[in-house]
Amino acid sequence: MTLSNVDLMRLAKHYKVQLHGVYMKDTLRTMVPKANNNYIVNLESTVNENGTMNRGSHWVAIACTKHDCMYFDPFGSPAPKDVQFFILKKYPRFGTNSKEIQALRSVYCAWFDLMFFMYIKKKSIISFYETCNQFTNSFELNRDMNDLVVRKFFREITPKHPIAIDKLHI
Repeated sequence: MTLSNVDLMRLAKHYKVQLHGVYMKDTLRTMVPKANNNYIVNLESTVNENGTMNRGSHWVAIACTKHDCMYFDPFGSPAPKDVQFFILKKYPRFGTNSKEIQALRSVYCAWFDLMFFMYIKKKSIISFYETCNQFTNSFELNRDMNDLVVRKFFREITPKHPIAIDKLHI
């Protein structure tokens, strides 16, 4: 099940994820990324071309350290221009993942993002980018199986958390 921005803020707090905020991509235009912060971004703009509020489409993650920044999309797609512009305000270059780990019909994008933040926080390998790469490589090639991997991960770390149980249909 999809998560709202309010759900994401609550879950980040519960899982102790340093989350600067949850944003629609167009709201990043006036912001500058802050070191040692994480961002969850919806790839839709706040308002569509008809002036109607968008409900959101797909959540992606941005993880920033003092010197490095990583754009993570569970679909493995490159960062859209609004997101690139945001990151490049502070970082001269940034990493991205290209491996698709989320199935196209899956609605677990925000759960993949939260898991990504939790993974890179706990793992300390050769480099920040290597840690990010190790995260995506830990998933199955069969993308349909990866929702189960995410569900199992969150079920094991918080079996009684009401938001997680409700949203994961456990």
